[in-house]
Amino acid sequence: MFPFTNVLTTLSSLPASTTPDTTTALLFPSFKRIPAIPNTRDAYAAFATAYLKARTLHPAHAGLNPDQQAALTRDESFATRLPPAEPIAKPTVLICGHGGRDKRCGVLGPLLQARFRQAFAERGIDAEVGLISHVGGHKYAGNVIVYLPPGLEGNAWAGSGIWYGRVGPDNAEDIVAKTVVRGEVIFELLRGGIARDGRDIARMLEPAKEQEGLKLRPKARARG
Repeated sequence: MFPFTNVLTTLSSLPASTTPDTTTALLFPSFKRIPAIPNTRDAYAAFATAYLKARTLHPAHAGLNPDQQAALTRDESFATRLPPAEPIAKPTVLICGHGGRDKRCGVLGPLLQARFRQAFAERGIDAEVGLISHVGGHKYAGNVIVYLPPGLEGNAWAGSGIWYGRVGPDNAEDIVAKTVVRGEVIFELLRGGIARDGRDIARMLEPAKEQEGLKLRPKARARG
């Protein structure tokens, strides 16, 4: 639908909209929540135009006429046709739980969800932890994306999304303590991520880590 635009849509196990016949959408890395979007073609078209389409088009679209280009371009005025967006203020952990193609995420996902919820509860942190559909790379299971809200005080990565791979239940407490509480990226688990200013977190950290002899590759899975 959106050529040359990096948009990923995924389903989650987070609580469904409480309003019948509606859907709630979470937008990252903009950290916006649009509640109770009516399940209608017009509402979803307005949602796509207001939030998902590209702000500027790829040069490949230069041959289109102005009306065609406008149809592919974001128009934030369409947001007025939807419920108002709300800021996402809680740390949000999304875990791949898709087991239809490869059982590794399907097995690890629920285990990680339970362990992350426990780790947050033990620290008294109000956070969302949900299973999501496929994000790519089952060989890196468990796949975990940690979104740190912009208002998270004392965290150098507030406003960022950090993607970890080969995460096991024993890593959950470490991720909560280091990444969510102290604002530290665990490089040996890192697959990538996007900083608040739009930069690639892996590319930001790689030069310094290479000097230490480290490569951007999630740690090898332990063999039993």
